Amino acid sequence: MSEHRDETPASESTPHDPASTPPAGPASPTGGDTSGAIPPPLGAAIAAAFPVIGSVVMLVLERQNAFVRFYAMQSLVFGLAWIVLGIAWTIANVVLALIPLIGWLLVALLGIAFTLFTLAFLVIWVFQIYKALTGVEWEIPYLGPIARNLQTGKLPFEEK
Repeated sequence: MSEHRDETPASESTPHDPASTPPAGPASPTGGDTSGAIPPPLGAAIAAAFPVIGSVVMLVLERQNAFVRFYAMQSLVFGLAWIVLGIAWTIANVVLALIPLIGWLLVALLGIAFTLFTLAFLVIWVFQIYKALTGVEWEIPYLGPIARNLQTGKLPFEEK
């Protein structure tokens, strides 16, 4: 039982043919220049995970990578929308609570609606973090286009 080895001396090996290397795949949306040591998907996920603070930090730190800047701007708009909704809910609760008899029923209904909005925001928040970590640029419905316009310098309600 002998083992057969085909040993070719290094001097006789064939040289590497550059034409035989497979072509590179399509450019990644996370690719491009970056101004920091953080990989773009991680930077985008940090911005998405901490909507207001993380977004501002990533907008300041990352000046070149469009992927990170988009997620930072979208997350900032998302966080500010959540804050505005919370303030509006609080004001509506106070106003509705002042209505005799039916006010408390309206407050309860508003509480149920707010709970559903909170669950929707939670799902969108987690999904946005997931998409950022996987390197996929995903726009939140309604808020994503506003963020993209702000990122490119257009005002959201500017005439064309």
